[in-house]
Amino acid sequence: MSGRGEIEVDLQFLANLCVTCPECHGRRYAPETLLVFYRNRNIHDVLQMTAEEAFAFFRNHPKIQRPLQLLRDVGLGYVTLGQPTASFSMGECQRLMLASSLSAASGKHRLYLFDEPASGLHPADLMVLVRAFQRLVEQGHSVVVIENDPQILSQADWIIEMGPGAHEKGGTVVYSGPPENWSGSV
Repeated sequence: MSGRGEIEVDLQFLANLCVTCPECHGRRYAPETLLVFYRNRNIHDVLQMTAEEAFAFFRNHPKIQRPLQLLRDVGLGYVTLGQPTASFSMGECQRLMLASSLSAASGKHRLYLFDEPASGLHPADLMVLVRAFQRLVEQGHSVVVIENDPQILSQADWIIEMGPGAHEKGGTVVYSGPPENWSGSV
């Protein structure tokens, strides 16, 4: 048992198959570990919680709630605590990095570059993402976002639009300035 709750079976010429571990039955821990409970939940139960649920569950534990609040702040309150990071989308990975950056208080000013972080986000989550970017700026960092979502662009301090076209056909600066003067081709 490697602690993942599943065993990967190499099928040679086919894609590998993952099966539930017969020892732990997918719970990832030895039976004696699963006998330890806190508020009627064991470690397996806790890892099945979303960050949102865990935040409420660990009330009165600020050291646990702080990182959970950061996940909520970047719109990741729905992820489960035991979710493998390999299953995260690119946007979720960027927001996880954003949450980590919001927690760091190094005193150094950094440049953050995000590549289409709004991709696949629900419109309600876009403003959560914008607020997280604004927090980085308030901490003295610089944030560059490669994006074409109008809701995100409207919140920018400065827009640089490249074009016309994409890739080999693009590369010319079409617009550079504040969003209020931008006519936008998005």
